[in-house]
Amino acid sequence: MKKVAALVAAMAVAAVALMAGCSSPAGIVVGQEAEGSPSFELKNETGQAITAIAVDPAGADAFKALAQTGEIAADGTATVYVPADAAENASVKVTFADGLSCEMYGVNLADVKDAALKMDGATAYMAYTSIASGSAVDTKGAQPTAADDEAEQKAAEEEKAAKEAEEKAAKEAEEEKAAKKKAADEKKAAEEAEAKAKAEAAEAEAAEKAAAEEKAAQKAADDAASGAKIPETFKDYVEKWVYSCEDQAALLDKIGGRGKEGCREEEGRRGKEGCREEEGCRREEKEG
Repeated sequence: MKKVAALVAAMAVAAVALMAGCSSPAGIVVGQEAEGSPSFELKNETGQAITAIAVDPAGADAFKALAQTGEIAADGTATVYVPADAAENASVKVTFADGLSCEMYGVNLADVKDAALKMDGATAYMAYTSIASGSAVDTKGAQPTAADDEAEQKAAEEEKAAKEAEEKAAKEAEEEKAAKKKAADEKKAAEEAEAKAKAEAAEAEAAEKAAAEEKAAQKAADDAASGAKIPETFKDYVEKWVYSCEDQAALLDKIGGRGKEGCREEEGRRGKEGCREEEGCRREEKEG
């Protein structure tokens, strides 16, 4: 019985060892071993597999994924080799099998020994032993909290909305500018077309008038050559009976409408004899 019990115990130990080996494949390596590069053992206590680890050297603002020989299973371990340029004050990004990730900032990876990734609610953090001091250290304050994530997301959304609004305003301004230019061009084209039409109309009118004047001049020349009487125009009438008379007396003289009164008025200027002679002549004309 004792032998059977010992055999069962040995088989149980072997089974536990086998299960442990299946849950965390041996020899998982993250990063590349190089002279002068620090390294540490990392245990995954997050409850889910880790698919990638990336580091961001201080001031680089760009995560660089480390080479990884396989997933670090839940409760599994791995050896992590840290690039020399990311040994101090670096940022670490861990990506899990479900696609989620967490980031830790300002971590001195050259001072890390016996590290473990743990969960604090929905946030992952790394706990380790400081090589320099030998004390326990964690990164709980070195990664954003849920509130920080929410604030960051809100800020990103606000920035995106502001950028979209700015782009929209710029597009609308450009469209308005284009519309104004189009309206101005159309107005200018209409004004030019109207001016051209007026100029063409004026040119046609001038040509018609010139043709009429030429025709009238030709007719006058033909009439003069043939001895035909040229009918008096209104302009000729006004020139003859209005503009050529200096005053009313001259007009009356021209139309023969002055009598004794007119003669008396001119006695001082022309003399009595001249006036009587003119009156006598008019009498004779009347009697005749």
